[in-house]
Amino acid sequence: LDTYPRALRDGQFLGAMNPSLPGDGPDGWVAPACFGIDQGLVVMMIENARSGLIWDLIRNSLVFRRGMQRLGFSGGWLD
Repeated sequence: LDTYPRALRDGQFLGAMNPSLPGDGPDGWVAPACFGIDQGLVVMMIENARSGLIWDLIRNSLVFRRGMQRLGFSGGWLD
């Protein structure tokens, strides 16, 4: 933020910026919109509710399963 103070607008980070492109300020091109970083999670939750794809992927992930078991979780789909 010290280098690119316009990267933050109204408490939200910009959707994109590119200091190598011409823009209306010293920060170069700045996107007109802001996006929340949680929007990707919202899309995943919608897809999971629609098809169950996310839970299927997690249940079949050996890394995720091993991590949950190492944390002490057991039962249900982990067995």
